[in-house]
Amino acid sequence: MNKTNIITGILALILGLVMLIVPAVFIKFVVILLGSITVISGVVNLIVTRSLIDDSFFKRDMTVRGVGGIVIGLLAVCLPLFVAEVMWTAMMYILAAYLLVAAVLEVHAVSVLKQSGQQVHQYIIEVLITLFCAVILFLFPADFGITFIRIAGVILVLCALSLIIYTVKTAPIVISVEAVSDDIPNEQ
Repeated sequence: MNKTNIITGILALILGLVMLIVPAVFIKFVVILLGSITVISGVVNLIVTRSLIDDSFFKRDMTVRGVGGIVIGLLAVCLPLFVAEVMWTAMMYILAAYLLVAAVLEVHAVSVLKQSGQQVHQYIIEVLITLFCAVILFLFPADFGITFIRIAGVILVLCALSLIIYTVKTAPIVISVEAVSDDIPNEQ
C-alpha cells in the first residue's frame, strides 16, 4: 500500500473538512501564511536584493517594494480576516464589473452575428448568465467567498476520500508466512 497517498489523502481530508466546517479559520490561516511570506520577501528585498546593484533607482525601487511588502504583510498577519475581506470584496467587484462589460460586448457581438445570419440563441443565453453572475457578485460579494471556500472544501473532501479508497483498494495483497516447515508427515 502506498503510504504517501494515504498520508496525502488524510491531510487533504482534514484540510477539506476545515474549509467546509470553519471556512473563516481556513481563510485566516491562508492570509496569515501569505502575510508572513510577504514580510519575509520584504525583508529580503531590503537587506539582500537592494544591495546587489549600486544604482539609485534600483535601490529606491527595492526599498519601496521591501517596505510595501513588510507593511502589507504585517497588516495581513495582524488583521487577517479584515485584509481577506477587503481583498475578496475588491476582487469580486472587479470581476462583477468585468462580467458587466463582457455582457455589453456580447450584446454587440450578438447583434452583429444576427445581422450576418448566424444563430444567436446560445449567445443570448451566455449574455443572460453573465449578467446574472455580475448582479449576484455586486449584491453578495462577501457571501460568495464563504460559499466558494465551502464548495472547494467539499470537492477536496471527495477527492481525498477517492484517493484513500483507491489506494486501499488497489494495494497488493501480501501474505507473510511466519514459519515454513519442511517436515513431511510419515504416512504409515
